[in-house]
Amino acid sequence: MSNTIDSTWVTDSAFTNYGKGTDIYFKVYAVGQNNDTTESYRYQYQVRTGQNINSVIENNFEYDVNLYPNPNSGQFYIDLGNQYNDVDIEIFDALGKRVYHSKDSGNDLKVNFNGSKGNYILSISSDDKKAKIQFVLE
Repeated sequence: MSNTIDSTWVTDSAFTNYGKGTDIYFKVYAVGQNNDTTESYRYQYQVRTGQNINSVIENNFEYDVNLYPNPNSGQFYIDLGNQYNDVDIEIFDALGKRVYHSKDSGNDLKVNFNGSKGNYILSISSDDKKAKIQFVLE
């Protein structure tokens, strides 16, 4: 979380570890010049991501592996939930042909994939950890 100049709290982090259908409630407050607060909005959000949408086929990483957004246009992120070195990233098309390969390190990896529209399998591995996730390229 970070505080912007106008005292609005924002986050650029993904909501992870919430299952599909989980309701998340949050409020937005306005802060006046005298530091008085008034509740301006109430929101309810139902999680639409998670293992059911991301179609996790396999995962033996320590934490849930999330691919977002899904569907996407070729640029997406992989949230591993923990720091990993030497992460092998592969993408396979519907025929099982490897169409993308890269190596990276971190816990929130950015992928830029240029492929045809359709369904793909993302394979991620690091040491003895492995995950496979189906995703859609629009």
